[in-house]
Amino acid sequence: MLLNLKDFKLNFGIGDIFSLLSTLGWACYCIIITNIFKPQQESLILTRKMVFYGIIFITPTLFFENISFNLAPLLEPKIFLNLLFVAFFASAFCFILWNKAIILIGSIRTNIYVYLTPVITLFASVIFLDESIQSLAIAGMILVLSGVFVATRQ
Repeated sequence: MLLNLKDFKLNFGIGDIFSLLSTLGWACYCIIITNIFKPQQESLILTRKMVFYGIIFITPTLFFENISFNLAPLLEPKIFLNLLFVAFFASAFCFILWNKAIILIGSIRTNIYVYLTPVITLFASVIFLDESIQSLAIAGMILVLSGVFVATRQ
């Protein structure tokens, strides 16, 4: 978002609007999960239902897009294994854990830990990509950790 101090106008780009809509969607998701989840259900069942309904609602958009599918690259072992990793670990397993966390500690407390994502990403980039940590990243990490600490002290 860009704040123009000369004319005191707030100018939104399309990316800013998508970012705000994404945040709103995530908030709605967490509230809905809290309200519809039955304590006797497993988070795996809930996640499976959400994926099923997600597929149902997103499939019609394929008919409005001019997309050509070339499935040949998916048959390459490296690409296929990466796709399996993203599908089962980075998506399904993480959603199961997320839903379980919402059940155990509630959506408000669970969402506080979303702010740890940049901190984890920083350490992962150092370990896996051999990147160096810049002073601005350290300052940001301190601010994030301070905010999470203050928010979880209650």
